[in-house]
Amino acid sequence: AAESQRMQSLLEIANNAMTYRSRYQRSVEAGPVLDLLVLDESNPRSLAYQFVALEEHIRQLVGEVLDSRWPEEQRIAMRSLTSIRLIEIEAMARANAGQQRAALCQTVATLRGELVALSDAITRRYLSHARPSRTVTDLGGRP
Repeated sequence: AAESQRMQSLLEIANNAMTYRSRYQRSVEAGPVLDLLVLDESNPRSLAYQFVALEEHIRQLVGEVLDSRWPEEQRIAMRSLTSIRLIEIEAMARANAGQQRAALCQTVATLRGELVALSDAITRRYLSHARPSRTVTDLGGRP
């Protein structure tokens, strides 16, 4: 009962309770909830939808790739989206004896790390324009 209540609360927070009821027409279970909130690329509140949009934004940011190696930010975005698409929802939904979903926790931690790496790659490529500092003597020859 507590598990079902937590899943229902999660659906409410994600504003997907009505979608869940109309799509699955059954009691709230972890597998279908995770399917809706993680894998459904047509659901704007899902992780997959957000990563599809992120990957598209990165593709537009990078533009046409002229060499054989894609930029780091594009590789990270593609790798993250692919890892989401390859998720086995049954494994994610399976809880151990302590009611922990180890596969889900590991996936979330991995994606979090990928997002940090993506942020760093974008910052390095597009936002960091630091130049070496110059002293006053560099400007006019006098200190």
